[in-house]
Amino acid sequence: MLMILASMLEPVVAQRSLRQEKLYERGVDLLNNENYRDALQIFNQCIEELPLDAEAYASRADVRERLNDLDGAMVDYAICVELRPDWYDPLFSLAVIRYKFKLYELARMDFLKLQKLPPGHTNKILYRQTAQGTGTDKVMTVQGAIKSELYNYLGLIETRLNNCRKAIAFLDTAIQLNTTEPDYYTNRALAKRNCHDVTADEDSQKALSINPTHALTRHNMAVQAKGNSFHQTEDQLTAIILSDSTLQYPFIARGYYRLTNGNYKGAVEDYTYALLIDNQDPHLWLHRGMAKEKMNDLIGAFSDYTHAIELKENFANAWVNRANVLLKQKRFEDAIDDYTVAILHQPDYSYAYMNRALAKHYSNSYTDACADIKQAEALGMKVEKSVKEEICK
Repeated sequence: MLMILASMLEPVVAQRSLRQEKLYERGVDLLNNENYRDALQIFNQCIEELPLDAEAYASRADVRERLNDLDGAMVDYAICVELRPDWYDPLFSLAVIRYKFKLYELARMDFLKLQKLPPGHTNKILYRQTAQGTGTDKVMTVQGAIKSELYNYLGLIETRLNNCRKAIAFLDTAIQLNTTEPDYYTNRALAKRNCHDVTADEDSQKALSINPTHALTRHNMAVQAKGNSFHQTEDQLTAIILSDSTLQYPFIARGYYRLTNGNYKGAVEDYTYALLIDNQDPHLWLHRGMAKEKMNDLIGAFSDYTHAIELKENFANAWVNRANVLLKQKRFEDAIDDYTVAILHQPDYSYAYMNRALAKHYSNSYTDACADIKQAEALGMKVEKSVKEEICK
């Protein structure tokens, strides 16, 4: 993805007074001198005085990006684009942020529109990043290699939307425009694997021939490799992490291996690093909570499950896991509430019925507990005869 690291110098939409022009220039100076908090206040004042100043919205969005307020930046870029639909730079920035927030349909519309717009003149510098990581690897300008990036992003979007054939077509074009970028081959390999295309490995090998240390490619090949023991796979993932610690996927993969093989402390460490890179995936919070629960860190597990629920309200697994923690803490009524929410979101969740039956039994709601046991059985869960007899006696 691309981070914006310079101010935008396009003509204004609304006409500023001389005082307003000086105010805006002061904001730009503060921005260029990395005094972001003060710059934000200045651009707030600019917009308050001149609400249709597209350039002020673009500059404030730039500041908000640097302050890691991507929600605010996305709003400002969207307003700017509405005021100036033909302004390339803010639309590109908006598309990238929407992609990061997994708003793939909106991002696709933005990137397709960008294909029809001329980049124009700009002093804006873009520090390019891999689509999967946060570390920069090269510098480009909008007039430079940006066209191939449009097709690369479109390919990534179609991959995320499970349209692998469209993804391959877009990435074919990206590669035609820039044959020396290993990311494009790696991304096309992923799309090809989704389409069960046997030439996927050729793309991975091509990426490595361009850059033998390309971490994402090595990670993907490690995941695809068959017949590896757990230790071999962990060693491969560790080597990838050592070569590029900005990639999130190797931490996730190694954390999963560690979780499923009983190395709960190592799993917690890996998921913690993954969350430092991107904390918006509820599954990462769920899995770190599972590792903490295995370590009997019930307070930490409860907190992680709660984060998962806050990110995805209908996440039935997170509701059940948090209910399990409450059950272990003998907070039976609270556990029943969480199991109930899980069932509301997933009515056929037999495990939730089973565990809610236990919580009801412990809270002396025997009739309701027996009803839940029978419902769990009706949904296909095998209930031990002794358990059923104990609850339904």
